[in-house]
Amino acid sequence: MSVPNLSPGLPLSGGLGWVARSLALASSIGCLQPAHAQTLLGLRADSPVTETLSGLKITPRVSVSGTFTNNVASSSTNPQSDLVLEAGPGVRMSSNGARLKLYLDYELTGLLYVQGNGGNQFRNALDASATVEAIENWGYVDVNAKISQQSISAFGQPALGNASSNSNQTEVATLRVSPYIKGNANGLFDYAARYSQSFSRSASDRASDIDSVEAVATLRSPRVSRGLGWSVDASHRAEDYSLGRSTRSDRLNGGVNYSLNREFALSADAEQQSDNYRSGLKQSISSQRYGVIWSPDADARLAVNHDTRGYTGFDINWAPTPRTKLTAMRALRSYGAVHSLAFEHRTRLTAISLRDSQDVASNVNRLVTASVGSLYDIYFSQFASIEPDPVKRAELTNAFLVANGLNPNAPVTSGFLASGLTDQRRQDLSFSLLGARTTLTLLANRSTSKDILFLSDSNSEFRNASLIRERGLSLTLSYRLTPLATVNGIVARQRVSGSLATQETELHQYIMSVTNRLTDRISGLVELRRNVFYSTTAPYNESSLMGKLIVQF
Repeated sequence: MSVPNLSPGLPLSGGLGWVARSLALASSIGCLQPAHAQTLLGLRADSPVTETLSGLKITPRVSVSGTFTNNVASSSTNPQSDLVLEAGPGVRMSSNGARLKLYLDYELTGLLYVQGNGGNQFRNALDASATVEAIENWGYVDVNAKISQQSISAFGQPALGNASSNSNQTEVATLRVSPYIKGNANGLFDYAARYSQSFSRSASDRASDIDSVEAVATLRSPRVSRGLGWSVDASHRAEDYSLGRSTRSDRLNGGVNYSLNREFALSADAEQQSDNYRSGLKQSISSQRYGVIWSPDADARLAVNHDTRGYTGFDINWAPTPRTKLTAMRALRSYGAVHSLAFEHRTRLTAISLRDSQDVASNVNRLVTASVGSLYDIYFSQFASIEPDPVKRAELTNAFLVANGLNPNAPVTSGFLASGLTDQRRQDLSFSLLGARTTLTLLANRSTSKDILFLSDSNSEFRNASLIRERGLSLTLSYRLTPLATVNGIVARQRVSGSLATQETELHQYIMSVTNRLTDRISGLVELRRNVFYSTTAPYNESSLMGKLIVQF
């Protein structure tokens, strides 16, 4: 199998080739109606930000910046000052055609350390997603690509994405291609099938490269108000790590349900699961479940089941209003119990989101999709209830950040590059207040990760830690001084701990910035930053001042 070239040192190569080909194949481009974005952002229909949401837009840009830091190498023993100059081109593309939906934002930045206290380098940043309707109303292809700066070790200095040199930071490029089909077989049954292949490549030999394959297929009888229905689901998942073990899992489920009336149904199913998560050798387990389903309308569904292993599970979907949504599930897999809870509610001025999950976590899934790590990721997640389409939501998120003078790459939380699957419990809470001139965002999160294999090798982050706990809290305040100028403040705290007393770090961040749109095409930014990193092995503190200009063409 040929693996695409995702080398971070080759900007716009390999992983971006699909963009040019997709654009060339698009015969016509539709128009995105951004009414919901205009209402949320308070923009005029003819404003520059709103115009980027209409039809196909290709917006090139060039940015230049200078950062003075008093501790360029984040050193605890020998802090050295330096002036870091950054410059580079960027481009943003968006389209919402009938057969092609595309969003792409790419930037190449060159860093020059004037005093020579850091290695001159190039950094890539990419966030791209596309959906192509290859065969009308039947065959589709989803493509996601991302390049970002990531922390290698959970216990090292976190990747902040700033000008400071950091040996625990590396560039990671990830690509996922996922064709799928869905349809109906002449009224006999509904079917759907998806195949996903993902690649993740790191610029550091201390971080694992990942190849991942997932396949899912479903057959279901048409929904009926009374009578017998049936379903068959099958899935396969395989992940290969260059510095860790390969994992495999398979699942096959067949079930029937009998609708007593429009609201109630009885269900029964049999399931076969197998994986090599726990011991490295593939093990299988079988079970049968019996349950009841209550669905009074299209926006409410409750399913409760009990299996032959004595486990009771449930599945809840409830959307009492277009602004409120609750989903929850509890189930038993071959590798243990899993659950998820998601609650979202928004008003005209506020948005709140609560998530709680326990399941196997994959590094490639975290990297290729928007994870809660930056300010962009927070709003991208929060706007899901407003705009479920990921391409439109990316446009909406960036338009909102631009309108409020917020840096989309401002870090909020930091994960780490695990060399294998992890058993993770994660909880996230976010709250946003979206005023006419003031935007307030509060984010709290915590997670506990364990090595699911229990057989950590020398390359695993868990070789000296049975578990890794991460905690994060941040507050972001943005105030629009004038229609063109905005002042922003960020206060953040991140804490990581392991099994040993020496495995504990804590980062405090304080950021103040002012942005101003100087002309229709030129905007400026001045940012003051203070980082204080507590660690038993490599503590440091740093202050920096940055000035930046962005020119759009």
